[in-house]
Order: sequence, then structure tokens, then C-alpha cells
Amino acid sequence: MTRNRVVLPLPLREFNRFKVGLRHVLVPIDFSAGSKRALVYALPLARVFGARVTLLHVVEPVSCVVDCGYGGVVREWPNEARGAYVKERLSRFARAFRKSGLPLDLAVRSGRAYTEIVACAGQLGADLIVISTRGLGNRTGEPMGSTAERVARLAPCPVLVVREREREFVTLKRPGSGTGKRLKSRRAAQQRRRSP
Repeated sequence: MTRNRVVLPLPLREFNRFKVGLRHVLVPIDFSAGSKRALVYALPLARVFGARVTLLHVVEPVSCVVDCGYGGVVREWPNEARGAYVKERLSRFARAFRKSGLPLDLAVRSGRAYTEIVACAGQLGADLIVISTRGLGNRTGEPMGSTAERVARLAPCPVLVVREREREFVTLKRPGSGTGKRLKSRRAAQQRRRSP
């Protein structure tokens, strides 16, 4: 029986010399519960590293198929009415999170979601994309939405994919208590297990 050995590219003593330079985080928002969870993960990371956060919403274009006898031709154009509505909704959404003291930028683009997310990350020089596995566009029941999967494959930077149901490591702290809700619930569960 052979054991697999992990071979590190550098000696362990060299790993303490690494520095994380997280300056810009991109969070795609489609106003679903999953995208809001992605933002909840992105904000503490940005706070720790002093990074900017950009909230991006992609408006799908209006498409029309015209068949003039030579086969179908797809014509697409930006949905300007929806774009104006989404800009206002995104600014209202961001107001609640601006209280965190972090600089939040807003961006609304028109096109296919995954191509615009990847393009925006490249243009902004984003160091990290935080995206949810489930958004409003994923109705197929796949374990990971097609947009999140494509972004993870094509992105010019690392991608943190926040699952719908997972073990939480980002929790809300109660004001003045210094302990999170997760810690108190864990202690309560341990006490229930101990009691006969």
C-alpha cells in the first residue's frame, strides 16, 4: 500500500513571505438571495484587505428572431428601460451596505451575464470575483449554475463561489457582544448533547 505524498513547491518556511494583495472585489448581483449571500461573503474580505467592492448587474438584451425565408436571424439590442430601472434598484440595494464604510462602486452592463462579468473583471482589474452558485437565471436544478460555472472557467482572476447551502464561516455579530450568532448556537447544541 502506497500513500500519496503532498509535494509543496516551496519549503514551508517560505510560505510566511507571501502577501495577499486584494485591492478590488467584483460581486455580480441579480437581486436573488444567493447573490446577496455572495455580497455578505465579499464585504468582510474587502474590509480585511482594504479592497474596493464593485456590484455588477447584467441586463439581458432584448432578442427577436426574424425568419424571412432564409432561416432565422436573431437580432439583439440593449434593454434600455430595464437598464434604467436596474440602476435605480442597484443604488437602493447598495445604500444598505454602504453603512459598512467600504467604498462600493456600481456597474450595470448589457449582454450575456457570464461574458459581461468576465469582461468587467478584466477591465476593472478585479483581484477576486465572489459569485453565487444559484441566481435568478438558474432554473435547471444543476448543482452549479451555468453562469457561475462559466465565470469560474473564463475569469481572469480567482473566483470564490458561494454555495446555496453550506457551512457558514461568515456570521453576523450582535452589537456590543463580540460573539457571533454561530458561536452561541454551537454552544447551545453542545450543551444539548451533554445533557441526558
